[in-house]
Amino acid sequence: MCHDRHRAHQMKRSIRAYDAVALKFPPCLLSLSSAAMLMMALHAGPAFADTTLPMPSAFQTCAGCHSVKPAENFDAPSLAGVYGRHAGTEPGYSYSTAMKNSKIIWDAATLDAYLTAPQKVVPNNQMAFAGLPDPRARAEIIRYLRSLSNN
Repeated sequence: MCHDRHRAHQMKRSIRAYDAVALKFPPCLLSLSSAAMLMMALHAGPAFADTTLPMPSAFQTCAGCHSVKPAENFDAPSLAGVYGRHAGTEPGYSYSTAMKNSKIIWDAATLDAYLTAPQKVVPNNQMAFAGLPDPRARAEIIRYLRSLSNN
């Protein structure tokens, strides 16, 4: 019930905002913008902003093989939604037995260890990458990967 009152209050505020600009824009534009405001008020969650961070320069090393678009697997699996996911489970990618059996859940600690020395964390995995020694670069990549996930 309280949630419905809050939503109604948001709608009233949106209508007042519409009324405030009504004199400045042509009616055809106002009808589009009011429809957009109505859709946002009815369907949006607590925040409207995209929480994906800009791709850090350190990620360029990863981007040569990995995509960040969901289900877009190239030479390596997509990293969209990787944070919080079990290793070796991206649909449509053929993982090594070692990665599938690793029982890793990708979080800040496991990603940091893996990015430091992939073959040490998961011996015999397919990733042809020696590791990233710079802790700041790893932290940037991990923050970015987390922003691509719902976790």
